[in-house]
Amino acid sequence: MNASDQVQEYLEGMKIIKSCGLSGVHFKSLDNALLATPAMEGKEKEAVVKVRINQDKFREKLINKYKKCCLCNVNMNELLVASHIKP
Repeated sequence: MNASDQVQEYLEGMKIIKSCGLSGVHFKSLDNALLATPAMEGKEKEAVVKVRINQDKFREKLINKYKKCCLCNVNMNELLVASHIKP
């Protein structure tokens, strides 16, 4: 992914966040900082990560029960990952 694609992906993410009713004030300085960042290289590295088994099922149960995040009231399923709590 080149720098232009990264910026485009970021801007699409910002549209989703802003459509949730979150204030754009929090993001203006971040917008400016990201857009002013020089082109990034697409280097890769290997990583070993821990993955929570059945996280998708846990997330689905939470969404079915509450229909939104109980902490911030975001109700767009695409943004809810249930990673800040453990079953």
